[in-house]
Amino acid sequence: MSQLQWDVRVARSPEPAAHAIVLATRALDAGDRPPAERGYREVQRQGLVHPVSWSNLAAVAGTRGDAAGARAHAQRALQLDRGNADAWVNFGVASWQLGQRRDAAQAMHHALRLAPAMEAAAMNYARMQQAIGRGAQALDILRAASAVVPGSWQLALARAEQAYAENRLEDAERELALVKYDPDWDAKVEALKQGIAFARASKAGPDEGALRGRQRPRADDHEARLALAGLLAAARRYREALDELLEIVMRDKQWNDQLARRTYVAVLELMSKPAPKAAPEQAKGALEAAGRPAAVASDPVVDQYRRKLSMALF
Repeated sequence: MSQLQWDVRVARSPEPAAHAIVLATRALDAGDRPPAERGYREVQRQGLVHPVSWSNLAAVAGTRGDAAGARAHAQRALQLDRGNADAWVNFGVASWQLGQRRDAAQAMHHALRLAPAMEAAAMNYARMQQAIGRGAQALDILRAASAVVPGSWQLALARAEQAYAENRLEDAERELALVKYDPDWDAKVEALKQGIAFARASKAGPDEGALRGRQRPRADDHEARLALAGLLAAARRYREALDELLEIVMRDKQWNDQLARRTYVAVLELMSKPAPKAAPEQAKGALEAAGRPAAVASDPVVDQYRRKLSMALF
């Protein structure tokens, strides 16, 4: 399956037994897996009766990488309450992770019909459309959600990413201007700005043949190699771009105030999916309804190139 980042949903549950779900979620957030596993097993023995509890259990299962369990728990929630939009989101994420794409898309579409202002459903549904090559539909989904939640900077960032993927640079810039500063998102925002700069430079500057020609007599022509890397990145040939930037780093780590290293990191960020922020926790230990990051395997190509940079630097 593609390396995508999904939002699952959690919400307040009225039954006391569901508190174990809160504890398991906190443990997962802290990276403390053993107590999370114990809490996950314990809560399943509690005899849950409320659909919100089952939907939350699906979110925990998805976050721990148990897509089959997540789908089963979400189905149980939907048996109890077909109108639970959170459960439809969690069912959709689990279905996609199991390769059941039609079920996943239909579930996310249904969640949006039930809750048009639900950012998690809109972003997940847009990611699904993008993953199957329907970029225009993905952008339409995000725009429709933004009309319902006009102040959402998370949707603005999603729209910027989608516009950039469609090579609509002016639209991407306009959307980025709406994204407020946040340390969790700033690297992605800066990477998108760098990607837009790559795309513009590729249209105005020398072509690939000319840049490679400049390097033949002078392998240390870092300016030409940097421009070539930008051209390759603009064409979404990210691995080739990283190879060129890595060559500069290996030849001269400090060149131009480490510009090659900083550009390399930006290209890695362009290749990566942003991780959604965790939902805020309530003072009493319950969880507000909000999107949370589901488990996603790291991209092996990104991991490989991160290791290459570390070896070149140290």
